[in-house]
Amino acid sequence: MTREEKNNLQKAEIENILNFFKDNQLDMNNTEMINKIKNAITRVFELEIREMGYIFNSKGNISKNTFELKFVNDDKLTWRGRYFCGKKVEKGIVVQQKPLIEYNIYRLCRKLTSDTQDIRMKACRELFKTVFHEIQHHKQFLMTISDVSSKEAIMYARDFATRAYLERVWYTKNRKKGNYDGFVIENNANEVGYRRYMEITGDTDERISDLIDIEIGKIWIKGYKANIDSKDGKVHYNSGGFKEKDDVIIPIIDSIICERGLTDTLLMFPILQKEYNLDGSKKTAYELITNMNKEEEKIKRDSTLSERERRKLLKDGREMYYELIYRQIEKRTTKQITELSTQIGKQNLIVLLENISCYFECEIERKLEKLERMIRALEKQNRSSCNNEIKDETDKLNERQSKLRYIQQYQRKRLPNYYNQKRAILSSIINRYIIREKYKWWNSWNFKIREGDNTWAKWYCWKNWSD
Repeated sequence: MTREEKNNLQKAEIENILNFFKDNQLDMNNTEMINKIKNAITRVFELEIREMGYIFNSKGNISKNTFELKFVNDDKLTWRGRYFCGKKVEKGIVVQQKPLIEYNIYRLCRKLTSDTQDIRMKACRELFKTVFHEIQHHKQFLMTISDVSSKEAIMYARDFATRAYLERVWYTKNRKKGNYDGFVIENNANEVGYRRYMEITGDTDERISDLIDIEIGKIWIKGYKANIDSKDGKVHYNSGGFKEKDDVIIPIIDSIICERGLTDTLLMFPILQKEYNLDGSKKTAYELITNMNKEEEKIKRDSTLSERERRKLLKDGREMYYELIYRQIEKRTTKQITELSTQIGKQNLIVLLENISCYFECEIERKLEKLERMIRALEKQNRSSCNNEIKDETDKLNERQSKLRYIQQYQRKRLPNYYNQKRAILSSIINRYIIREKYKWWNSWNFKIREGDNTWAKWYCWKNWSD
C-alpha cells in the first residue's frame, strides 16, 4: 500500500466522524456512536502502525499483534492518551515487551457534546491529533534506541529519562514545578499530530498552521525550570527559574548517570551513550571528536545513501556533536586545550571551534525565525480571542497576552545574547591558544632585544605573530 492510499483510507475514517458532528452532538450514553468513534480511531491507528512495520489487526487473533491498543472511558483520568514503550531494564538486562498506547474516550469526546458546531469541529481535530500525537511518542522513542546521531534524538532521551527519574509534578502543568508545556517530546508530538491531521484531511485552516508554529517555537525557544526532587527524595534540583533547556536538564542527567551511577538509563536510551560511557563517566572532548569523525567517514562511504540522505545525516550528527563538544571544552584550561590540540592537531582544533561558532550563529538566525513565526501565531490567537471574548475566558486571555509580551520583550534579546556568549567563549579559547603559541616567539627572542639586537628580533617576533 502506498502512503497516498493509506492517507486516503485514513481520510475517509476521519471525514465520517467530522461529517456526523457538523450537525449532531454526542450523547455519551450512546454506545453505538462511541463504538463508531473507537472504530475510526482504531482504523487510523492500524494504518499508521502497520506502515512502521508492526503487526496489528483489530479483529480476529490479536495475540500476534506486535503493538497494543487499548481504550478506557474514565472521567476521573485527566489524560486523553498515553504511551508506554514496553521496555525496561532489570539488573542490567534489557527486557522489551509490546509497546502500548491507551486512549481515554471520555477526555477525547467530552466536547463533542457541545451544542456549538465550532467547538465540536475543534474537538474532532484534537481527537485525531491525539491519535497521531501518541504514535509520534513511539517514533521519538525509536530514535533514542537508534545508533543514528541527532540533536533531537538526544533531547528526546533526556526528556524521557528525567520523566522517569523526577517527581511526577516535573511532567505536569504545575506553575511552580511543571515543565509539560515546554517538553520537547510533547511539543514535537503536538506539531506532528497537527501536521498529520492537515496532511490527511487537506484542511487548510490557518488556525492549525498557527498551532504548529507555536509548538515548533516552544521546542527551540521555551526553557525549563527545576525546583524538584528525585522520585526517591534523595536529590533536589533548583535552577532558579526558567533557563535554556540544556542548562537545566543536562546537569540533572549528569547527576543521574555520573553522580548517582544510575547507568541503566544508558541501556534504556542508548543514544545517551554518545555522550556518556557505560561506566557513568562523560566522554571527553577528544572521544567526542574522534567518534564524530568516524561516523562522518562511515556516512560518506555508504554507497546506499542518496545525496539528500547523506547531507541530512551529516548535518544532524554535527549538530549533536557540536553541542556536546562545546559543553566539554567551554570551561577547559589553556593547558587542557593545548593537550587537545596535540591530540587532534592545532589547525584541526581551530577549524572545529570556528565551525561550532558558525553553527551557533546559524542557531541564532534559525531560532529567531521560529520565534517570529510563533509571535505572529500568538498575536493572531489573541486577536481572535478578543473578538470572541467570553467572560469566563478573560483570565486565560490575559495570561496569553502576558506570555506574548514576555516573549516579545525578553526572548528577542535573550536568544542572540545566549548564543553570542557561547561564540565569545569559543573565540576566547581560539585567541588564548593562538596568543599563547605565538608568545613563545617573544620568550625565545627577547634576550636579543636586551643585548641590543632589537631591530632584527622585533621584526622576527612581529612576523611570526602576524602570520
